[in-house]
Amino acid sequence: MDNPILTLYQEKINTAKSEIHRLERLINRSSIARLGVILLGGAVIFKVVQTEKVWLTLLAFCLVLLAFMWLVAKQSKFDKLKEDYEDDVMVVQNELDHMNDGDGIYDNGNRFINDKHPYSSDLDLFGQRSLYHKINRTATPVGNDILARWLSNSAVREDVLLRQEAVKELVEDPSWCLDTLARLVFALKEKRDFKSVLINYLSKPYYDFGNKALQLYTKLSPLLIVACFSLSFFFSPVLKIAGFLIAINVFLTLCYARKVTMIAEGIGKTGDLLKRFGRAFGVVENRQWRNKLMHDMLLVGGGNKHDQPAVSKTIKDLGILINKLDYRLNMLVSLFLNGIFLWDFRQVFAIIKWRKSHQYEMAQILGVLSTTEALISIALLKINNSTLGSPSILNVG
Repeated sequence: MDNPILTLYQEKINTAKSEIHRLERLINRSSIARLGVILLGGAVIFKVVQTEKVWLTLLAFCLVLLAFMWLVAKQSKFDKLKEDYEDDVMVVQNELDHMNDGDGIYDNGNRFINDKHPYSSDLDLFGQRSLYHKINRTATPVGNDILARWLSNSAVREDVLLRQEAVKELVEDPSWCLDTLARLVFALKEKRDFKSVLINYLSKPYYDFGNKALQLYTKLSPLLIVACFSLSFFFSPVLKIAGFLIAINVFLTLCYARKVTMIAEGIGKTGDLLKRFGRAFGVVENRQWRNKLMHDMLLVGGGNKHDQPAVSKTIKDLGILINKLDYRLNMLVSLFLNGIFLWDFRQVFAIIKWRKSHQYEMAQILGVLSTTEALISIALLKINNSTLGSPSILNVG
């Protein structure tokens, strides 16, 4: 008789590979379409320039630019979906490899080897082809630490029972376990303690950036510039006012460049990573947990509170803000965005506001995610070996 879990794994791999092939075709079409927009758009702009109508030239340029940006965004979406399905294949293939006594893609726990530990060497807990290596499905460094601690440290009976209850629930839903691990594969590729990077950044003292007058001007300046551009079609001298405001914005940007850099440094280009963590936490946060351990951890960590925005959304929001701030790294883009929108100021004010609201809950949130990884690790051992039993913890106190 066929093994149901092997059938599930094969179905998931076949589905993911089919989607990868479909997305590759869409990506190729999008690339050709972008080339077409460049060639056709260039021809249209060339023709329009010959009319010597400034407004028509600007309109044609903006339309071509918008079409190109739309195609770029569309292809970026296809690329991310393709990467998701590739991660799905990697995670499921890892389970098949483990069931065939392969090594898999996760850490083997070498760094936890301790010859002075009373039993870890005798039981071959850590290292190549060890118990930890067999069990581990944690992609984050904190997840590695939690699973290692569970294997090497004693725990009170109540904690063990809570973990067993959580694992039992996860064993009933192998697809959810695999999907969650797939959303965390990026942490395997990153190979750094992202939690420490984020917590250190959020715990830095706030920088004195601007004042209420600057915040108000940052909000009003783009509106004034757009209004001047609009009025210039009817009264051309107003265009000089728009140019003057743009010059002021560029000057302010240069004056505050050092402070913007101080706020941005330390977290690097991690906006995409933050959005991925937010996505992964959203999978955990949106599940209707029945076990007490995960239900209570989410309440403490800030998840599942109906009177507040989803934590996963707030994490992704910070990632988006950091990505937007990174636009400043491109000189031409920065000049355009800051000249009209005071872009850097907008992102910095938003990041400071985010930090004030959420900095203290981030350690707990990332801890919830890492604990989930460790629980899934143990659950998959049972899923892949259905004859394994669960030990009964006697109350001998």
